[in-house]
Amino acid sequence: GDLYLGKTSVLAKDTPAFIANRIGVFGIMAVFKTMEKLNLSIDEVDALTGPIIGRPKSATFRTADVVGIDTLVKVAKGIEENCPEDEAKDYFKIPAWLEKMVANNWLGDKTGQGFFSKRKNQEGATEIYTLDLKTFEYKPRQKPKFSSFELAKPVEDLKHRLKILFGAQDKAGEFYRQFHYGLFSYISHRIPEISDEVYRIDDAMKAGFGWEIGAFETWDVLGVGETVKAMEVAGFTVAAWVKEMLQNGNTHFYKIENGQKLVYDPVSKLYKAIPG
Repeated sequence: GDLYLGKTSVLAKDTPAFIANRIGVFGIMAVFKTMEKLNLSIDEVDALTGPIIGRPKSATFRTADVVGIDTLVKVAKGIEENCPEDEAKDYFKIPAWLEKMVANNWLGDKTGQGFFSKRKNQEGATEIYTLDLKTFEYKPRQKPKFSSFELAKPVEDLKHRLKILFGAQDKAGEFYRQFHYGLFSYISHRIPEISDEVYRIDDAMKAGFGWEIGAFETWDVLGVGETVKAMEVAGFTVAAWVKEMLQNGNTHFYKIENGQKLVYDPVSKLYKAIPG
């Protein structure tokens, strides 16, 4: 797979949706929840969840249109039905507006419209319209403005950029904090259910969803100890093994020693070299 197909092979356990879709679809559903909570538009969310945080240009809603909204709904329902012990299974409940889109057959690119719709203007040029989830009408696409973007955009280093955005005091900063708290809580509870190794979850998200930086790597960047405290204050739970790791004086999931990248192993409670 690696040599001849140029693919990353990720060893996964036989659990519903395996690794990438389990975490990735949770991520999309968590974005929907956070969006409703903070009253954000589709255009705002796609600006927040695209290249600025090391994700593909298609961000969240454009990805859903390409994949097919019916497919997204089926995977989310499948996880909710087949993972009764999942502490965050309520996240996979389909919002009423998403059910309405499926009923309308607005399934994305394959039906000609979904969260976005391409239309010709009077000059014959194609323009993209965005669905307003409150009115269910399509409106010309807007370019959102967040004050934190002005600070973060000139910063080339993704890790530094993530820190700026995560600490921002505008609506974007609030979105990033809420979203990442949910993501970090979720990935901590998926070990050892979907994988025994931290790095396999990161590999799956980078290879499968085009993330530039893995979820545990992001957690390292934002500070595991500080984030855990903030998460608990905000009402998010963290798996016991992460707390134990911190209590033992281990503050990162990854570290480099003698030029070799090591990863924390929750079973042995030691750092081990990443194979390969």
